[in-house]
Formats: sequence, structure tokens, C-alpha cells
Amino acid sequence: MAAALSEGDLVPLCTCPEGADFRSLCLNSAGVDVLQGPKLSSRKVALVGIIRASESEQDAGSCSNADRGLFLSSNGVSIAEQDASMLLLVLKGVSLANEPFWGSLLLTLSSHVVVLQDGPITDSSFQAAVSFLKDFVKLQMAEGTVDEDKNVLLLKELAPRFTWGAVDLKIKDMNGCESPSIYFEQQLAAGSTDAQVLLGALIPTRDCLVVKSNSFRTPEEPHTSAKMLTHVADKLECKSFFGRFLNGSLLVRLVRSLTHAMATQDDAPVVVQRVVTNVYAAHWQELVRGAYKAYCDLMHARLAVYERAPITAEYLVDVTERKLQANQSQSNHHVAVVNAGQGNFSAFDEFGNLKKHQLLTYKNNLEAMISQYNFVARGPQVATVLAGFLNGPVRRQLQFLTQQEYERFSTACEEKEHRVEELEESLENQNRQVQQINKTNSEWSRQEQEAVAEIEQTHAEQLNSLQGAIRNMEAQVAKALADQQALYQSTMQATRRTIDTVDKVADKGRVVSGYLERYEKGHLFSSRWRQYFYVVKHAELTCYKSKSAYEERGPPFERPISISGYSVVRSRTDDLKIKLVPPEAGLQMLRFRAPASVGRETWMKRFIEATQSSSQ
Repeated sequence: MAAALSEGDLVPLCTCPEGADFRSLCLNSAGVDVLQGPKLSSRKVALVGIIRASESEQDAGSCSNADRGLFLSSNGVSIAEQDASMLLLVLKGVSLANEPFWGSLLLTLSSHVVVLQDGPITDSSFQAAVSFLKDFVKLQMAEGTVDEDKNVLLLKELAPRFTWGAVDLKIKDMNGCESPSIYFEQQLAAGSTDAQVLLGALIPTRDCLVVKSNSFRTPEEPHTSAKMLTHVADKLECKSFFGRFLNGSLLVRLVRSLTHAMATQDDAPVVVQRVVTNVYAAHWQELVRGAYKAYCDLMHARLAVYERAPITAEYLVDVTERKLQANQSQSNHHVAVVNAGQGNFSAFDEFGNLKKHQLLTYKNNLEAMISQYNFVARGPQVATVLAGFLNGPVRRQLQFLTQQEYERFSTACEEKEHRVEELEESLENQNRQVQQINKTNSEWSRQEQEAVAEIEQTHAEQLNSLQGAIRNMEAQVAKALADQQALYQSTMQATRRTIDTVDKVADKGRVVSGYLERYEKGHLFSSRWRQYFYVVKHAELTCYKSKSAYEERGPPFERPISISGYSVVRSRTDDLKIKLVPPEAGLQMLRFRAPASVGRETWMKRFIEATQSSSQ
């Protein structure tokens, strides 16, 4: 695992062009191709950020502008426990003190961050390595107004696991601590710098690891340490953004959106939830558009045979709008919010009761008038005058106020009733529109069903027609094959008859000759076989003493014998013997013996042909 990552090359992912600041950064196609490749495009991805503090702070000026930024490993390593692929994200050529933006971006994207620092851990080490935490804490996690305590809690959930890589740290420099992690926590708690406070508050999961510089392939490549990579892989946990993990495609979108939001010239804080939500929405919209296009292509491929109009996205949208009776030009300007109140200066509330402050005002005025009267009219007539005042002016004033408020309340009731009537009328209109839309939808559904039925009927007719044509063609092919077979048999029979006829004709005029042994009687009780040269021509059998006598055209040894009508019989006692039986009594029966079995068969055939030919 470590070897696969250490041997892989780094490709630029997010860098600054030459002569530009961090606000002009751009995404490189090499890193984007790695994340959007076939292996990582739809697979869960976990980034491990690598920061070499000494390189970032001291050697940043020596690097060219083209080398500044985030670099990604060209190949990933599969982590079976997390069902994800781990990639390295290395920060190169950047001064975090001057450009803390890079550190915040790396901390936001990574699931695990490793900071490599040479030698013992001091306050200045923290200040040089994690000074970018001041910029990271400015991120706003949630939409709307969020207090600082809640925002810090959300930032702690977003923060990755942290590992301090102490390069070439010696045991004598660890202040007697048993492990590097204890020494790191001791040094972190001992200091009071902003970097130490923010690191202890924002990143709860952290540890320390001693790394040897001789394990690096080169001093500029600290990510090649096998010990560090193994440690990171064993403790890796994929980061989730608001409950969702990222794959390669989503990570590319998130990097592009975060860099654009962080590099904006205004001082507004970056709202991480808004950025992530927009990334998810854009990604799912792209997937939906792809699925929609694939669906349209599939429907077009299926219906193009039967539908004359091309099935495109615009066509489907138009059909849907017509089915729903969508009218984008209409607006809901006639819809308004109902205000059930009576205003700020009414003496009645929404339930028809007098408001309390009006009663208090009238009570105070009445008490003031009584106080003035008591001050003017002192004596025994005070009660009488007060009773008259209460029964006269006060009563009339109460009646006037009551009538005034009653009329105002009646007017408000009439307005409300009128408004209710208007709303009821509007509701009826809306119901009629809904009914009309439902009716239109039903009509469109019926037409659609009829169209589908017509298409299915046409399809069935065409299918039956094609099947009938196929059956007719198969019958024609079968008939043609049968005729061809019959013609072939007839041709073969005629050819065979022709061959037989030719053979017979050829055999009729052919002369057959050869040696045969003929049976001859000797004395009374003796017999012998003598060999002669015989020639069979047509139906005559001529005997010569030898072959030379025949070739020299000498006279035959005996008078030619006509074997017309003779019967050729095989001997039952000897396989080499042939008998020529005469057709009638008085003629000589001839008995021959062939020199071999093959010769016997040949002479048998020739004798039979001669006798048949002569008989015909």
C-alpha cells in the first residue's frame, strides 16, 4: 500500500499561474482527470493532506510560481475497511504565513492532515506550521445567522484527523515523555500562541509520529515515507460533508466551488453549507439530465418506427405542458394574504372585544374629570352633581363611543364578508379550472391510450404480415428445395441410366481375351485340365493354343463356339470353376477354371454379358 503511493507521481490539482496571487488560482486538467477517471469517478474518495512546514515557510521563495499549490497523487490505494480510495494531497511552494488560504482549503478537503516539522516541537513550530487556523476559523458552516459557539462546534465536525510528523526527533528532546503523542500534547498545552489554542480547540483527534528523513525518497518528497503512509492508512476515516461522502466527480465540483468562493474579493465569509448544497444540487441535476437524455434516446429508439415526429426533449416537454394545461404567462396576482386584524388604531380586537388600552385611557380621563370636579365643587352637593354628571355627559359619551365602535365593527364585518364572498368565488373559479384541467388530462390520457392502442395494433398487423411473409417464404424455400432434390434425383437416375447404357454399348463391342483351363475327358477313368487362350467376341468363344497364336493371327485351335443362350453357373465345389450350361440337350457343356479368384469374377461377368447380349 505504502509502496504504491510513494512510487506514484504527483500531478497538479489546484495551482496558481505564474506571476499571479492565490485569487487567480485554477484547476489543472491532470488532477481533474485522475479524480474523474473510471476508477474514482463514482467511488468514495478520502484525501490525506501533506504539509512540510519547513518547505512551506523557508523554501517557498525558491520555488517557481508554477509549482505553488495543491498536488494530487496520480494513483489511489483502496482501503477495504472504509470502502474508499485514499489519495495524497500535497501542498508545495506556498508560504502559509502569507497565504493562509491554502491551509484552510487543504484542511477543509482532507480527511487526515499530516504536518511535517524538523526537530523538537516548540511554540514557534506551531506558529510556523498551523498559523492558517486563523483563516480556517473564519469559515461559516451553516446558512443564516449562527453564533460563534455553534459555528465552532460545526467546524470541529468538519476538521480532519491531525498528525504531527516530527522529523528526526530524538528521544532526549522529548522531555522524558514515553511516547511522541504525549510529548506533542504536553508542548501543545504548554504554549499560549493563537495557533496552539486554535489547534487544541478545533481539532480534537490528533497524534504525533516520529519520521526519519532518510526514509524519504528525496528531501522534497516527504509523502514517500512508508511509515507515515502506513500510519495514515490504518487510522483513516472518510470525511462526510453534512452527512454525505464524496466521490471523484463530487470532489472536483467541490474544489472548484470552494476555490471560487474563497478567492472572492469581498470580505463576506464563505458559507460551507451553501457551497456544498449547490455542489450536490448541480451534481444530481447533471445525473438527472443524463438519465433524462438516455430515457429520451431509448424512447426515440423504440417509437421512431411508429411515430413520424422525432421524440426530442423539447417535444416531451411540450406534450407534458399541454397535458397539464401549463400557462407560464399567468401569475397569481389575485391571491393575497388575508389580514384578520382591525388596524393599530381600532378599539376592538379581531374577536370583537374592546382593547384594554382603550378602556384604561377612558378610565384615566374619567378619573381626571372627577378629580377636577371634586376640586371645584366641595360640599354636600358633590354626590348629586357627580351622579348627574355620570348619568348625563358620561352616559352620552359612552353611547357615542359604543355606537362609533359598533359602526366601525359593522363596516369591518361587511368588508370581511365581502372578502369572504370574493374568496369563495375565486375558490369556485379555481375548482372549475381544476375540473377543466382534469377533464383535459382525461382527454389527453384517452387520446394517448388510443394512440398507444393504434400503435400496438399497427405493430401487431405488421408482425402478422411479417410472420405470414416469412411462412410463405419458408414454404417457397421448402418447395424449391424439394424440387431441387427431385431434379437432382431425376438427373442422377438419368445419368446412371446413361452410364449403364454407355457401359453396355461399350461392353457389346469389347473383345475379352485371356487364359482359361478347360476340362477334357481322357481315357475311360481319367480326366485332365488343359490351358488354352480364349477370346470372347460378341457371343462367340474362340480357342487358341497360345496368346502368340492369337496375336499372330493364326488359325484357332478349334472351331468357334456360339454361347448364345448358355447359362453361366458357379461351381459349388471349387471357387475357381465356371460352367457354361447349354440351353438345350445335345450341345456341349463347357467347364472352365480361372487362374485366380479375381480372374474368375472377371470371366463370370464377361460370360454373363456375352450370353445376355446374344440373347437380346
